[in-house]
Amino acid sequence: MISGKPFFRIATPDDYEFIPELGLYELTFDKRPVQGVRSQTPELGAAQYNASQQRIKAVRDKERQRQKNFVTLREFSWNGVFDWCLEFGTPEECRLVLALYRAPDREQRSVITQKLKLCRGYSRESNAHLCTGILLLTHNHIASADKIQAVYEKGNRDET
Repeated sequence: MISGKPFFRIATPDDYEFIPELGLYELTFDKRPVQGVRSQTPELGAAQYNASQQRIKAVRDKERQRQKNFVTLREFSWNGVFDWCLEFGTPEECRLVLALYRAPDREQRSVITQKLKLCRGYSRESNAHLCTGILLLTHNHIASADKIQAVYEKGNRDET
């Protein structure tokens, strides 16, 4: 690691040695089963290995950013979910969470939950989905009327 950021070594064609038993070139400094470690030519192997490492790095960076942006509810209740909606939720998420809160039966809750799963903030960047699931399972529908009204108003704003 350099300054807290992981790095990887760039492969060059000179980093490969020929393995006669396999009839392939193999990377000398990395024996993991990663694309480009073994190849027909050193040039092709180096290109594949470096591209593979770049993809892995991009996935790690994306996950690190998701964790950095992750929001934990301050209160494990519908009020906590509504607070999240007011502070971080989009108008669409506000409408769907309110619809979920008001859904009269399991079938409608299931349909709304599927729509909410498509909302990145709700499903990937907070624990609101876990909280609402438990609140629905326990049939807890206690919430502040002021918060419900505020979420309703935010949900009816334009998303522009």
